[in-house]
Amino acid sequence: MLFEGFFDFLSALEYYKQSVLPASVIVLNSLTNLPKVLPELKRFGKISAFLDTDEAGRKAFAKLKLSTTNAIDFSKTYNGFKDFNEYMTKGRTF
Repeated sequence: MLFEGFFDFLSALEYYKQSVLPASVIVLNSLTNLPKVLPELKRFGKISAFLDTDEAGRKAFAKLKLSTTNAIDFSKTYNGFKDFNEYMTKGRTF
């Protein structure tokens, strides 16, 4: 599981009602770190990408998809919001 930021990771824990996610997790903390982890990501059979829905996030996912064909865009989970954290803090009704 690939997250753009740490708060997005924490939001996923809450969304999936888990204290630990059932997969390896990489938190970029900045999209500038994506090129550094691309070689490592190729080892995984599936990459669940939780990147922002803005232009930078879409471009980063496109770069990820070019580098490895096993990436799946999970930003549809929080479509209409900038990122997973915004969805969890502003978009959900409890």
